[in-house]
Amino acid sequence: MKPCRECRHEMSEQAMACPQCGAPFPAKEKWDGWGFEYKSKAILFGWPWLHISFKYSPNRMPVPAKGIIAIGQ
Repeated sequence: MKPCRECRHEMSEQAMACPQCGAPFPAKEKWDGWGFEYKSKAILFGWPWLHISFKYSPNRMPVPAKGIIAIGQ
């Protein structure tokens, strides 16, 4: 059992949403959306060499891939 990051209500670590406040994945300390994202640490002119993004932000907007090689949305 862990507390919800929003309302501190105790719940299972596998809970998909908090029954008290409705926060998605409430057991995680930080939650930044659904999906997969990878950015290489190597940067050229302020852009990562590789950025792969098949991810949606918490407000359900797609996270665009921006980089020298960009794969995804």
